[in-house]
Amino acid sequence: MGKDKLKLEGINIDIIKSLGLNKKSLKKIKDLEVLCNEHDDIKMKLNWGFIKVRSKEEVNDFLCFKDNILVGYLGLHIYDSVAEITGMVHPKYRRKGIFTKLMSIATDNLIKRGIYKVLLISEDATLASKKYVETINAKLVTTEYRMILKKYNFKNTKTDLVVRKAKAIDAVKRARILSICFDMPIKDKENYIKELHDKYKEFYVAELNNTVIGNLNVSSADNIVIYGVGILPEYRNQGYGKEFIKRVIDKIFDNDKDIILEVNSKNNTAIKVYEKCGFNKTNSYNYYEVLLTKERE
Repeated sequence: MGKDKLKLEGINIDIIKSLGLNKKSLKKIKDLEVLCNEHDDIKMKLNWGFIKVRSKEEVNDFLCFKDNILVGYLGLHIYDSVAEITGMVHPKYRRKGIFTKLMSIATDNLIKRGIYKVLLISEDATLASKKYVETINAKLVTTEYRMILKKYNFKNTKTDLVVRKAKAIDAVKRARILSICFDMPIKDKENYIKELHDKYKEFYVAELNNTVIGNLNVSSADNIVIYGVGILPEYRNQGYGKEFIKRVIDKIFDNDKDIILEVNSKNNTAIKVYEKCGFNKTNSYNYYEVLLTKERE
């Protein structure tokens, strides 16, 4: 864990580069999130499912303190050599360069790790973040809707579809499905085998006539989050996607937790399927691309 003492716009601050987060730090981040959400009338995306289970082997969280009060936070979520960044600044301490400094320290850290592509995530309604991305010439690459399960009424209609938890033997098939559905390189099967041991996640496959045709992942570290939903193209538009999702919901439903998913705003087919499953759109988030350069090393 490292600490930088700085002076910005006439105020003295400490920026901590944290290796993992303890309960005290998590509470301070949560309190700041609640304050910012209420002030801006938004629902910030901080990826709590990842924040709560941070590795203590690398720095992914940057905390800014003023007199022991958390006034700024930036978090990283890294996958496939891309870093997603979310963050916030206390309303009383905005326009003092705090987020700019957090971004500078975080991106220097990423460059040292050989990561040069950043996706800065911001709720569409946030005026402050829109002004910030304009100053750094970030490019809007996609918008996603956050959807929450509002009504649940399950009835099994596809009796020929088998839905079960994924096994190590499914790794290659799952990798292929996700590659096709999300247009991404096929990951090594060992990644899919290793993740099966994550105590906060569950992984499901849909099987038809002994053929794996779909994948769906669930994270439950905070709320229940469904992600990585994909059905092979030749099995789409036949009701299998909706049946797959509903069967998994039937297994994971918890009255004490929201069930959440996110979907590309242009993916109208998927949105209609999710709505038929009982999900409603609640918020939209913009993803802005920032490309880093080695010259900063």
